[in-house]
Amino acid sequence: MNKKLIGSHLTRAMLSRGDQQVWCATSHKSDKHALAAINDKDYSKISRIVSFDDGYFFCSTGNRWAYALPIKKVALTHAELR
Repeated sequence: MNKKLIGSHLTRAMLSRGDQQVWCATSHKSDKHALAAINDKDYSKISRIVSFDDGYFFCSTGNRWAYALPIKKVALTHAELR
């Protein structure tokens, strides 16, 4: 992946290279709408994407999404909270 891919294009590339699951903010409308879900703390739109087929992303629960913006989930340390 040497191109500068972003948004749903990046998620498709990650799945194509063999990633088994990608945490994503999801939407039926657009990548921008998925990003708004993060900013609005709408965690119901955060899904583990496991495949892309027939123009849709599929999450681990079987739901399908038109857009999936990859996110990085990391644990915070006590030092980072200061």
